[in-house]
Amino acid sequence: MVALAAHPAPPVHLVLGSEAIALLKNADEARKAEMEAWLDVSLSTDHDEAEDFLETSMGKWYTGVKKDA
Repeated sequence: MVALAAHPAPPVHLVLGSEAIALLKNADEARKAEMEAWLDVSLSTDHDEAEDFLETSMGKWYTGVKKDA
């Protein structure tokens, strides 16, 4: 923990222990499946003339897509 505190890029959320990892993986998979199932409804709330946020530089930054990709 001391080494982690001195790390130049420490994790924002640190999951400790195999049980916690298993629970988090399960929750992440369930959340992703639900998001994918409702993706069309979620995206349908954008204004018809709105730019696709996921294609903007800010959207790519938020989702971790490199500008050159």
